[in-house]
Amino acid sequence: MVAAIGDKVYFIGGRIPTSAQARHISEHADTARAEVLDVRSGQWSRIADAPSARNSAAGAVIGGKIHVVGGRQMVKGDDGRARPVNVANLEVYDPATDRWETRAPMPLAQGGLAVAAHDGKLYAFGGEQFVPQAKVFHESWVYDPASDRWSALPAMPTPRHGHGAAVVGDRVYLMGGGEKVGVAASSAHEALEIRTK
Repeated sequence: MVAAIGDKVYFIGGRIPTSAQARHISEHADTARAEVLDVRSGQWSRIADAPSARNSAAGAVIGGKIHVVGGRQMVKGDDGRARPVNVANLEVYDPATDRWETRAPMPLAQGGLAVAAHDGKLYAFGGEQFVPQAKVFHESWVYDPASDRWSALPAMPTPRHGHGAAVVGDRVYLMGGGEKVGVAASSAHEALEIRTK
């Protein structure tokens, strides 16, 4: 997950190789590692690791804090095989204190989702899961940091994962992604209009 605040770019979590020759997904591990790049100086620095090691999470900045949500972890089953299992975790990083806080999890664990921030709230859309059954999500949610609560939004017309979300005015535009589990492509372009009081 990547986010920018001011002149700094934050890199949080993902998967890292477990050996120099790692080529297959089984030769990588989820990480909680977090780093920041100061684009003015070109210097990299370690910051506090996230509470959860995960990949395929999404995030956005609200009030100067990075909100990281969803994603998945490779978990070994009883048969010893590792499978990607979605997580619902919401963790918030404060660059001012270099500390993490765990907040209310998503109502549904979604990996490969898209998120965007608007008017102090976090909007989350779609994603996919591999276990216990393979599926692509159309569910959408909004999180209010002030109340630490999630609420359901209208579902995306086209279920997707790996898509992008961007805010323009009072609309969140959802573009591309995949309509099937795994590597897939979609030309869908849909928008959610946010009604403000």
